Amino acid sequence: MRRDYGSKLPRLIDAPTNQTTKLDVYAASAEAIQKWEPRFDLKATSVASSEPGKLFLDLNGYYLPEGKVITLEGVEVTA
Repeated sequence: MRRDYGSKLPRLIDAPTNQTTKLDVYAASAEAIQKWEPRFDLKATSVASSEPGKLFLDLNGYYLPEGKVITLEGVEVTA
């Protein structure tokens, strides 16, 4: 297993849902997608909702192989 695989998102799941944490979530999402999914050009991320032990994200961007705009809603992140 690659020690650097994944993202920093699991460490942010139970953090208070404030502006600082949201910025950290956006940065962690962008970093992981850029590193591990080069076919997707992320343009926007938002925290759709959160509950204990879970975050739900909405991601918007371009699927580069087909040049299509796509939206991924309710992407669940758990610890």
